[in-house]
Amino acid sequence: MQSTFNNKLSTGILSLFIITVAIAATSLSLSYVVVILVLLLGLTLIIFINNSFWYIVVPTILIYQLYLPLDLSITLMVLISLVLFANEYFNRNLLIYYKMHNSMKIYIFMLLIMTLAIIYSPNQLLGLKLIFFSFVGLISLCLGFYYKRKELSVTRVLNSIMILGLPIAILNIFFLVFSEWELEFLKSRLAQLFIDPSTLRMLNNGEMLNNILDPYKAGTFFINANVASVYFGLLFCISFSQMIDKWKFRYILSTILFIGAILATQSRTGLLALTSVVLLFLILKFSYRTLMKIVLLTITIAVFVFSVTPQSIIYNLTKRLNVDVVGNDPRVLIWNFTFDKIKEHPFLGLGFGGWETEFPEYAFKVGTDPSFPPHNIFVIIWTWAGIPCLILFVLFFINLISNLYTIYISKDKEVIYLCGLGCILFVIVEGMFDNFFLHNYSVSTLFFFIMGLLLYREEAEVNLTSETRIT
Repeated sequence: MQSTFNNKLSTGILSLFIITVAIAATSLSLSYVVVILVLLLGLTLIIFINNSFWYIVVPTILIYQLYLPLDLSITLMVLISLVLFANEYFNRNLLIYYKMHNSMKIYIFMLLIMTLAIIYSPNQLLGLKLIFFSFVGLISLCLGFYYKRKELSVTRVLNSIMILGLPIAILNIFFLVFSEWELEFLKSRLAQLFIDPSTLRMLNNGEMLNNILDPYKAGTFFINANVASVYFGLLFCISFSQMIDKWKFRYILSTILFIGAILATQSRTGLLALTSVVLLFLILKFSYRTLMKIVLLTITIAVFVFSVTPQSIIYNLTKRLNVDVVGNDPRVLIWNFTFDKIKEHPFLGLGFGGWETEFPEYAFKVGTDPSFPPHNIFVIIWTWAGIPCLILFVLFFINLISNLYTIYISKDKEVIYLCGLGCILFVIVEGMFDNFFLHNYSVSTLFFFIMGLLLYREEAEVNLTSETRIT
């Protein structure tokens, strides 16, 4: 019975995938349509030959998202996650997840406080939109739980995600070297499949500016290169954790390519996050002697990467790391404004739209861009719904770290859990200086899905052990 349902669900999701791409293809040129059809044919063959729907199709949609050809900022992955979320609700599995996972409880309470914040928000419509974006994190977490409940191989799923992410990493490196090609891609209709069409329209019409237009930065499917660095950072955590465990060629090559993709974004914070994650992995995993060998290998790889990178790109990156440049970063002015506002409205924050209402006046006074957001994910949460929401957000991360570290130690230091800790660290470090995470589908769905995959096993085993003792 369950097998029949799963087959129907798989068929339904695959049909949604094909219909979405088919509708979108009607507005594309013939060459793009041919490429898409070939990819769909190959994907279909893989599915039927290897019977690996959950290992191929869903990870593909997770990595590439694919925006629906509607006047809505919603992707096929979000739609599929909603379908699976509803399925779990009707099968009463959501209540089980809620009872077993403190992370889910904390996140739900955070969403409730955000919902209450709409009452005093200047822009209530924006609030509803951002709460929906944040809700996507919850359903992605449950999707990870669903995968684990079905007893699917976590390692195989993560390997699929890693391999499927390689073409984007390669393309990002290519776009750094040939920046004019990236501009052409952004103007093409194909880009509307992978980037929010309304955002893309404003970017191409000059209604908004972002660092993707900088010829020394590449973002591929992201109009903000800093957000792209987080995305590639999550993929790096998967490949690097496998590399230091098995040392196979595919993991070494994938790691090099993801490092290259992160460097191609020219994100200073991305570089800091990458360094932090590498140090975390090395400290938690290896003895001193092995550590020295890996450091030498890392230096060798770094020398190779920099030797094949055009000097103009290297010069631009080192220039951005200059003390004077960092000191004159507009983030300093933004955070000064933030601290003043926290003193004025500590408990409730500014409400949804409050930052957009109050910051421009300050920006004009100090001579900076009035459209700048807070550039810190924790500050963003505070502006939305105040200190209570911020506390829950911090507790959510603490809970994730605590659980994953406990599992990592108890499971003889299995690298798969080290991957999860690396993802959390990358998101936090990058998030201290930028805006993304909850309201970026690509980063949010990937991060929460990985957390769900890694957390469910331990929570379920604890529950099972408890039941055994009672019996």
